[in-house]
This record gives sequence, structure tokens and C-alpha cells, in this order.
Amino acid sequence: MNVFLVRPVDIFVGKLFGKRTKERDDLRMLIRLPDRSAIVNRLKTSATALLPDPGLCADAKKNWRILFSEDLPE
Repeated sequence: MNVFLVRPVDIFVGKLFGKRTKERDDLRMLIRLPDRSAIVNRLKTSATALLPDPGLCADAKKNWRILFSEDLPE
């Protein structure tokens, strides 16, 4: 049996690019992750392909602003 696990930080970063209100609800639950630096690191290392897309980047910026009241880290 092969088992694959997804880390909560990966789920957070994926949902950050979501447009639906449901995604923000999920993000609010995941915001309690203890290591915010891991989220920023994953965003910088694994989400770079998503950021150039204007629509996805706008959604990520909006969701980050709603959650943290600050600009999305560069």
C-alpha cells in the first residue's frame, strides 16, 4: 500500500489562490498553522508558476490581505 500525505501548509498555499468564499473559510481554519514562515517559504518556492497569472495572483493577494491585513510577501 502506498500512502501519500499532504501537509497543511501545502493545502493552505493551494487554497490561497482560490476564488470561492469556501476557500477563504478553509484558509481561516488553516491560519492557525504554527509556522507562518513555512507558508511564506512554500509560497516562494512552490507557487512561483501560479503568481504570473494575473487572475490567480489577484486572488492570492486578496485572500492574503483578508487573512493577514498586509500585502502578499514578494
